[in-house]
Amino acid sequence: MQLPIYKEIYIEKVDKNIIKRLVLSQPLGKAPLVFKVSHLENEESKAISLIEEVLRESMISCLFPYPIFALSTMSGYKGEIKIISDLKNLPRYFDRKETKINVKGQSTLNKVKILQKKIYNSNVSDQIQKTKNFASKHKILFNLAQEGDFLEKLLSKVR
Repeated sequence: MQLPIYKEIYIEKVDKNIIKRLVLSQPLGKAPLVFKVSHLENEESKAISLIEEVLRESMISCLFPYPIFALSTMSGYKGEIKIISDLKNLPRYFDRKETKINVKGQSTLNKVKILQKKIYNSNVSDQIQKTKNFASKHKILFNLAQEGDFLEKLLSKVR
């Protein structure tokens, strides 16, 4: 298994069949991907939505196990794929140079490979929904705790 480093894919033309063939030929879920669509100007939104459609049809998540990004000049896009304006805005975690892996690194990659298979076998949309529910409950708890702290401080000042 290789290190998970960014793989850049250049989208030449906005055509569903071409994009489908190009997307499905990539290592989906095995490495973080960056689709370059910024040169398409007026058709950036259409290209990104076609990529998302192909990923949905293939039951591939844009978040797990590795993220999928689109390099675009567009702003305010509301979709599953994260939009970045420059390659420097990508998370640095996957920005590595390919080097020979030592024994310790290889054993770590083997564990990652096993976890990848578990992610493929689980229903990602259910997991995302469970995570959102869990997070919303924690936000409510945080707000209540902040309110309680405020009231305690107010009470101590009054005394």
